[in-house]
Amino acid sequence: MSKKTLISAVLLETDRAWGDDGFGGEPDEYAWLAVTFGITYDQDVQWQLILDHACDCLEDDDLEDEELMSFLANDDAVMRFLNTFLEMYQRSSAVFPRSAY
Repeated sequence: MSKKTLISAVLLETDRAWGDDGFGGEPDEYAWLAVTFGITYDQDVQWQLILDHACDCLEDDDLEDEELMSFLANDDAVMRFLNTFLEMYQRSSAVFPRSAY
């Protein structure tokens, strides 16, 4: 799969898991994400940075972060991350239980 295809696949999974209200980054949502999919806060932030980079909308602070920019320029590392992240979301068909929170 191409990076663009992987990003689209992850977006489909996140839309499925979070529903119409989406992911708000609240502590209870991160707790559910970790328990349900095994995804950590740091992994989610890394995903968001990859998505922002793909959309050419990184914040100035991120653009000045040499370590981050080195990672984002490494297509192999980004592809490995995206494949793993997608697999994590695909491990469960769970949908965030809005009424329970």
